[in-house]
Amino acid sequence: MFLLSLSLYFVAFTLLAQAFVKLLWPRTTILRQQLTFYEKSWGQAHSGVEQGQVAATIGMKERLKAVIVRLVSQGRPVTLVQAKLNSAGLAIEWAEFTYYHLLGVCLVGALAYLLGGLIAAIIVIAVLAWSPMLILDFLVYRRRSRFNDQLPETLTMLSSSLKAGYSFLQAVDMVVKESMPPVSEEFKRLLTDTQLGLPLEESLEKMSVRIGSTSFDWMVLAVKIQREVGGNLTEVLATLARTIRERGTVTRQIKVLTAEGRLSALILLCLPVFVTASIYLLNPGYMSLLFTDKMGLTMIFGAFFLMAIGALWLRKIIKIEV
Repeated sequence: MFLLSLSLYFVAFTLLAQAFVKLLWPRTTILRQQLTFYEKSWGQAHSGVEQGQVAATIGMKERLKAVIVRLVSQGRPVTLVQAKLNSAGLAIEWAEFTYYHLLGVCLVGALAYLLGGLIAAIIVIAVLAWSPMLILDFLVYRRRSRFNDQLPETLTMLSSSLKAGYSFLQAVDMVVKESMPPVSEEFKRLLTDTQLGLPLEESLEKMSVRIGSTSFDWMVLAVKIQREVGGNLTEVLATLARTIRERGTVTRQIKVLTAEGRLSALILLCLPVFVTASIYLLNPGYMSLLFTDKMGLTMIFGAFFLMAIGALWLRKIIKIEV
């Protein structure tokens, strides 16, 4: 009966919280974000009675949303989460991501407390508190890797289009039509930004920040130099495509040579946690002293400290910059 009541409570809380989040933070499309600039300009161009009429039409939901966004959305963690969501190509806002993250931590933590006790709940909450950000970092890394793999062919296509007489934006449109995601998605956003009035240099800078690729930064720098002082952009892009392709070949060779070291580092870092969790599940009384005694807690903190040093050491050994 207690479990049934608890389940109904969490279901009701989930529905209420989801309705609250949807009310305050409705999903905003990329096009709507771009049109915000024109909405602000229109509002500044009208004064007097017209501004009063516009303000009177704003509902309570929009006013409450504006207050909360002004108080919360200026923090660095919010900006960092939203930037990672954009880099990962996920069509979700930071408020929804944070809401589902906290909801998952509460639900699974409560379930772990009912089934395994306080220690199990603490371990589960600690894991769930960090795992979504690690997953998000993995998605960003995977999407960036795919973009870098497709970038040489994209630069070759841009160079060929420019050589055929197309303008740069027409060449970008060709890339959008002929390429695969994520290149087509990112260049489509670039094309949308320029069509809505944003200068090409600023659109490229936004795209560079969103992707976080050194290879693409070279392309942005080449385009900016060509637009400022002139030059043969076709040959520059072709040379850059060859350079990035050779750099990718060297990077893949280094990954092959350091595969054994990366696997050893992963095993050494996961083995203590796996052994501790296995022993705790098989014999909780045997391991409970480690979490209750002062000496046991000191040993745990010491072990994590030494593991962190070992992880940094191994990362320094196997990571080779190209």
